[in-house]
Amino acid sequence: MFDQISDNFIDYFETLQSGDIVDFSIDTPKGIVDIATELEIDEKTLHLKDLIIYPRGNNALTGLTREFLYLRTQLVKTARILGFRTLKITGKRVEKSTSANPGKEIDITICFKGV
Repeated sequence: MFDQISDNFIDYFETLQSGDIVDFSIDTPKGIVDIATELEIDEKTLHLKDLIIYPRGNNALTGLTREFLYLRTQLVKTARILGFRTLKITGKRVEKSTSANPGKEIDITICFKGV
């Protein structure tokens, strides 16, 4: 499932540009999760700006840490394949969510070794 998302992103990357909104869904053991982000491309940095992750439907989904860590790994792999040296992910946890630290600003920068 995550590999397919990565393959699709790579296939369509040449048509994407800074400012484009990319959205996709993942089917987890607990339900479908929708993800959207604005792309910001700056030389060797791929920035997934204002990333939002939300469950499809009315029920909160918990216990998906493993799936999201694997998704992050796939995003890093994809960015490396596309020739980026850095992946930056920013967003804000929803104020009234069930996540840890609702409202917290997220700013993750991953620099790739050996690139």
